[in-house]
Amino acid sequence: MLYLVTGLKELDHLHYLRLMTEGMAASRLDSPAALKEFNRLENKAYALPAYLFISRMIIPSLSSAGKKSLKSSARLRVTQAAIAAERYRLEHGEWPEQLVAPVPTDPFDGQPLRYRRTETGIVVWSIGEDGRDDGGRERRPGALEPDISFTIDRPPKR
Repeated sequence: MLYLVTGLKELDHLHYLRLMTEGMAASRLDSPAALKEFNRLENKAYALPAYLFISRMIIPSLSSAGKKSLKSSARLRVTQAAIAAERYRLEHGEWPEQLVAPVPTDPFDGQPLRYRRTETGIVVWSIGEDGRDDGGRERRPGALEPDISFTIDRPPKR
């Protein structure tokens, strides 16, 4: 009741609308800038006073949805690049030394996706949300967020 009578509901609503507008603008930015903006927006929401609890509760969810969109984009891009490398292998009998242009960009830093040949195949990866390049490893002890990768291993010869 105090929330309604004191005008805190209107104040919370105002903050919510401002932050939501910023979130919508962030979703229209290029990928690396969008991630930076989603993180800024999330920090801004957590810094709000506790009595603006609707804004503090909902805005981080918007930021989380934006980050999930970037992860989905990274998964799609590494998959497309790995398929292109596999098609190259099928046509030329070996994996390419590097990804063939145009190389998709990593949504987390705007750089071309990473690629390397292994003893048995290839790995294509995005650095992921934490911004650390772990060489395409998807699991790292204590990692905040692993790389997002796609690995293809050549089937064993029979």
